[in-house]
Amino acid sequence: PAAEMLLLTISNTLCGEVVKAGKNHNGVEATFLGTTFDVFGKINAALAQLVARHREQPLTLASQAPAEGDSDIIRCHCGRTSDAMMVECDRCKGWYHGPCVGINSVEEVGDTWICDDCNLTVFAQ
Repeated sequence: PAAEMLLLTISNTLCGEVVKAGKNHNGVEATFLGTTFDVFGKINAALAQLVARHREQPLTLASQAPAEGDSDIIRCHCGRTSDAMMVECDRCKGWYHGPCVGINSVEEVGDTWICDDCNLTVFAQ
């Protein structure tokens, strides 16, 4: 939710700047303004869907850590167990709820899937 709010704030700020630039006739073309507002509209619509989903199904943190030695480690940030479709990271072997990581159907998962934590680790190296 914090990331969505940050994106919404940035979007609103940029939208205001574009409007100011258009009023001041700083050489901003009408097509650029139209395209910019279309993009902002799509971003805000996606954010509205995310906010609605989070209101309907708020995230809860796990009350306890998974037991040591479990071969199937649930690392999903929501803390819930397997009450939804889950995907396994091919690198760390952690399990995540599909909807929590932006995957809504099995067809969306390719041959391999790497979680964000592993992607960030690889990117940082």
